[in-house]
Amino acid sequence: LGTQFDIHGGGQDLIFPHHENEIAIAEAALGVKPWVRYWVHVGYLTIGGEKMSKSLGNVVYAREALRKWGAEVLRLWIFSAHYRRQLELNDTAIGRARDLYNRLVLVANTLMKIVRESEPSHYLRDEEVKVLRTLDSIATRFYESMDNDFNTPKALTAVHDLTTVVFRDIEPRPSFSTALRALQLLRTFNRVLGVLDRVLAEAPPVEREIVEKLIDLIIRVRTELRKRREYDISDWIRAELGRLGIKVLDYREGSKWVWQP
Repeated sequence: LGTQFDIHGGGQDLIFPHHENEIAIAEAALGVKPWVRYWVHVGYLTIGGEKMSKSLGNVVYAREALRKWGAEVLRLWIFSAHYRRQLELNDTAIGRARDLYNRLVLVANTLMKIVRESEPSHYLRDEEVKVLRTLDSIATRFYESMDNDFNTPKALTAVHDLTTVVFRDIEPRPSFSTALRALQLLRTFNRVLGVLDRVLAEAPPVEREIVEKLIDLIIRVRTELRKRREYDISDWIRAELGRLGIKVLDYREGSKWVWQP
């Protein structure tokens, strides 16, 4: 590790006596002070209100969690709590993380489609300027949250606000300028979150456009089947699309689809 380094991590239960002993021994032996510039002590991982540990037999192994929930959902779940606080593993918390991930995937696909299909303009309407200012405010809140002791829960609030702006202000009135700025922000946020790498890696424009038109057609056919109460066939179409990595989301106002890596 060298005679001095920046960050040392560990659980809060190791502060005393383990880390205090490390400091005393290292600083005496190496003759440097401080031996570590920043200590990052993390909260416990709990399940059913109890600390997860081998001695209690309530351990969930990483490979099992990855297989069950996926890396992206797990990352968002971890970000939902500050690193110094306890992190509870339960279906509700994982469900919230999964919902946010699905929402982010839908936002990414929506913005990429608007950017591809919209024409750049040489002037901005008043409502576009207002949206751009809102996006800049969201970006500032995200950066300030991460700069404030890695406050990931507050940063995720800014991310969620970005999705709200997309669905409330950008999707109903598509604009190249606002969609491009929102997409740039999403890519920037993803460099921290690391949950949309595969979604944001676009296919060649022509190929993707043809595929998306075919999927849109299938969704319209499925909508007609649902109106006729032919649910067996519509459910089968949804399941088959799911096997191809296409997730269908049904809402009261209609159905949408997203790429599901």
